[in-house]
Amino acid sequence: AAKSIAIESLGQFSIDDGFKKVSNFILRDLTKDLAEQRCFVLDGESGATINTLQRSADFVLAPNVDAAATKALQAKCVTASSISFTALVVARHAKVQFGCVYLDYMWPSDYFESTQRELTKYLAKNNKNRKSGPSDRFSACKEYADASLTDGIHDVELLVLD
Repeated sequence: AAKSIAIESLGQFSIDDGFKKVSNFILRDLTKDLAEQRCFVLDGESGATINTLQRSADFVLAPNVDAAATKALQAKCVTASSISFTALVVARHAKVQFGCVYLDYMWPSDYFESTQRELTKYLAKNNKNRKSGPSDRFSACKEYADASLTDGIHDVELLVLD
């Protein structure tokens, strides 16, 4: 049944699709008997993964940059308005360990850094051809290209490297 649900949902991803539901149940079953019950979860406003894990709210840390999601998750877990990397750095500094880590990114783990590289190339190429000063759009793109962004791959490095 799980295989047919997963196959049925491929190509039609949503926060609450069949594949996500099956994944959440597998995650719950794989981690329910671990000695360390604390979880680090990236979850959306509905808290689908958090609900399925069936942990006490004090045992789940779920950061989110979306204010509405952070507010909605407050009753289900410990949450903070933060990117995952920052929350992991703080947890590491406090020597918090997690028995379960679920990094449910909705983009490739190098998305921001790769788009930043491409945008930087594009801006360099097109800046040479500009006859007037930068437009608002160009300035906004430049701000994104110059921003200090961290991608999911750095979350994983933080979790596994000493």
